[in-house]
Amino acid sequence: MRRPGTAGRDLQSGRGAEPGGGRALLLALTGIVLSWSLLPWGPLGLALEIAAVYLGVRTLRRGRASGRPAPGALAAVVAGGMAVLFFVVALTFVGFFYDEYSDYERCVGRAITDSASQDCQTEFERAVRERLGFAP
Repeated sequence: MRRPGTAGRDLQSGRGAEPGGGRALLLALTGIVLSWSLLPWGPLGLALEIAAVYLGVRTLRRGRASGRPAPGALAAVVAGGMAVLFFVVALTFVGFFYDEYSDYERCVGRAITDSASQDCQTEFERAVRERLGFAP
């Protein structure tokens, strides 16, 4: 039984939900949005994602210790963890293939036609395969 103004509170026990899960989820989602740009906003996104995982775990532990639910905390831990993993993989890719990607960017910048852009894409794919040892 709930009355207006008692959002998240169980009237029999008098305990509400553990706060922090919603904030952690907001941090995770904001971090994901910022991470899409890798640089210059990517590191800030990574920091927010790590903070979301930390806050989500802390909220889950407090909720478990007090016997209260922690809405949004598990979602924040999962989303933040996956986003951190994505960011690290993407940054590793950019670091490993920096020379090939730089050449691709320069080529696309000089390309005037769609055919020339497609040639840039083909050359980039060839260079990546060669770097990985899959070149024919």
